[in-house]
Amino acid sequence: MAPAIRLLCLFLLGCVVRADDDDTEKPNFLIIIADDLGFADVGWHGSVQMNTSNLDALAKQSTVLTRHYVQSVCTPSRAALMTGYYPIRNGLQHMTIQAAQPYGLPLNFTTMPQILQEKAGYKTHLVGKWHLGYFKKEYTPTFRGFDTFFGFYGGMEGFYDHGINKNGFYGIDFNENEGTTVKTTPEYFGQYSDDLFGDRASKIIKDHDKSNPLFLYLAFQGVHDPLEGKSELNKEFPHIYKWHRRQHAMQLKALDNNVGKVIAALEERSMLDNTYILFASDNGGSSVSPHNEGSNYPLRGMKTYEFEGGVRVPAFIKGPGIPEQVTYDNYVHISDWLPTFYSAIGENVTDLGGIDGIDQLKHIQKTAKKGPRDEILLKIDPVYKEKAIISGEYKLYLTENGLHAIVDDKLAKIAIQSGVEPIRDGWYYDSGPLGQNNTVRQDSILGGWKLPIVVCNDTLDIGRSCNLRAANSSCLFNIIEDPCEYNNIADDHPDIVARLMERIEFYEESMVEAQDPPADPMANPELPGRNGFWEPWQDDV
Repeated sequence: MAPAIRLLCLFLLGCVVRADDDDTEKPNFLIIIADDLGFADVGWHGSVQMNTSNLDALAKQSTVLTRHYVQSVCTPSRAALMTGYYPIRNGLQHMTIQAAQPYGLPLNFTTMPQILQEKAGYKTHLVGKWHLGYFKKEYTPTFRGFDTFFGFYGGMEGFYDHGINKNGFYGIDFNENEGTTVKTTPEYFGQYSDDLFGDRASKIIKDHDKSNPLFLYLAFQGVHDPLEGKSELNKEFPHIYKWHRRQHAMQLKALDNNVGKVIAALEERSMLDNTYILFASDNGGSSVSPHNEGSNYPLRGMKTYEFEGGVRVPAFIKGPGIPEQVTYDNYVHISDWLPTFYSAIGENVTDLGGIDGIDQLKHIQKTAKKGPRDEILLKIDPVYKEKAIISGEYKLYLTENGLHAIVDDKLAKIAIQSGVEPIRDGWYYDSGPLGQNNTVRQDSILGGWKLPIVVCNDTLDIGRSCNLRAANSSCLFNIIEDPCEYNNIADDHPDIVARLMERIEFYEESMVEAQDPPADPMANPELPGRNGFWEPWQDDV
């Protein structure tokens, strides 16, 4: 019998006719992570400013995860994704790895690509951002389960020059590693990073030998600062008057275009139907103008904080058996993807031991009304003395010293000079007036699909508003009834506060010490033999 022919149309990419066959027994996996993408900055959450047309089209063919939670900053989230463990288990619970800090994901933790390689012979590739340590080669991606790595080790860099000034040192962070070979790459200077990542991911797919299944982790740089939109895209956003917000839109559109390019490559290789595609942000958007211009509105707060705007992110999953044009409204945590994908290759999740992640596969495939996860540990930070947990419909958020200020001292200074408070615990709209022609594409792409938009069901009662800036403060929210965290109900429910505190104490009993060593001056890229690059510097120590 001739294979069925079907038509896939991605917005702005045209239609491709393909045979509905597949050469692989195991499914492929494509994980796409956006960096600092705000909850409100995608079309399927109702944005009328951003143009996420390819992502919107893909979301419409997927199950949208309306309560997908992450850690509030990059390193802890990526560690949870790669290992299935909460960051309190590996010492990565306090903020992010800075460029000159000599630590990383401990070597006794097995990563998702290592497991997939060993269990089912997957070919594994990381394109984009790592941010789990590189002070020694053993901590870099190709020593942690990836066959190849094309991207940058640290948390951020210039989109064109690929340079970063951190810990008082400046250097280039761009690498092309394979096996045990670690190689810096000056030849990509001046080329837009997310275009490079989209092109490389597409090439990996086009060159892939389908006798082995594929695991591709595509971790884009966008829309992290610095605000460097791709200049050719400026003309697409005349409706955004504010320069910084327009730059943000240009960054996001470059990411979106490259997602379309990668999906087209899967389709051309007849791999799409047998590929699980996860899209998510690593944390909430940063709304510190002029440093960044993300919007999580109407969710409260931003990245680095455990309000919903910092930890509840845009996400969807597509793949074999996954329903289209539906929402999955149960809790999902970023640590769940390791056991979920392990289950998807037919393995028994109990093999993974006592991880914190939970297999969500069957529940998502059935769009279950009740999911397997009822609790999410958001933070226990022994340095900042901040803790947060979700249990049932409630979230408890407390501080011993008051909320920390915006992390980076330079960023805090910029924020203060710009009239922005260094503690960002409020509600931040998408900042900046719109032109009259402000609806970019929703109707044409999303059609009559019911958008999963958050609606605040209550009003802000100043007398009950949560204030965590003072020492020894605590706030309790019913995040199902009050998703925008308007009203602190801690005084009304001391029993619930006590129960959630007991759960936090339970996790504290097994928490390891947070890693946060001082910057090492030997990391300086300007030292002899470094050629101005950030690269492993303790291999000979």
